Amino acid sequence: MGTTRSVVISMRLPAESGSRLKRMATRHGWTPSDASARLVEEGLRRSEFAFIDFRDSAAGRQAYVQGSTLAVWEVLLLVRSYKEDVAAVAKHLQYREMLKLLLDEHISPSVAEGLRRRHRLLAVHFMLEWENGEFLGRDDSACLEHAAAQGLTLVTYDRRTIPPLLKTWAEEERDHGGVVFIDEKTLSPADIGGQVRALSNLVREAAKWDWANRVCFLHR
Repeated sequence: MGTTRSVVISMRLPAESGSRLKRMATRHGWTPSDASARLVEEGLRRSEFAFIDFRDSAAGRQAYVQGSTLAVWEVLLLVRSYKEDVAAVAKHLQYREMLKLLLDEHISPSVAEGLRRRHRLLAVHFMLEWENGEFLGRDDSACLEHAAAQGLTLVTYDRRTIPPLLKTWAEEERDHGGVVFIDEKTLSPADIGGQVRALSNLVREAAKWDWANRVCFLHR
């Protein structure tokens, strides 16, 4: 078996943190160096994949789905058993999916792909594929109405025509599935990675909110 390549990075810790690290290493039978490397790896994975925790178990330290007793490997077995039908897995787990995203035509499909890699249970659509592209170039009202019927929250750079439409809908007491505005001065449409990170943060913070008629602005 080949060895994993590694790099040496030095860091300075407060004395109390160093003591806690040594106690953890002793408890697990690791060296302090091994313990610090494991904790860094766990922190990186938490930042890359939403809703996971790392916990000690009878089988060793494992990744779990936050707020549950499900280990990540158990979820993967379910995904494979359902032939990667994520909706079926969500139903099996009684997962209540509140946030479902529809990216407007000014947002690259690569953003949807990046979000899907990070959040396997999150429904993300982009205009080119949504309803086979039927709504490309259609007026905003038609898109918003159909999205609302599917419980989709629109993510858009359009701060010129969407806000007046939302005002009209509010006056008419019409419901929509929520809108997330992006300011191109804060987050360029060309910044694919920035959009993925910002939307991923939003998913972590607000996936379980009720998004009906909610409006928010995306922060970097």
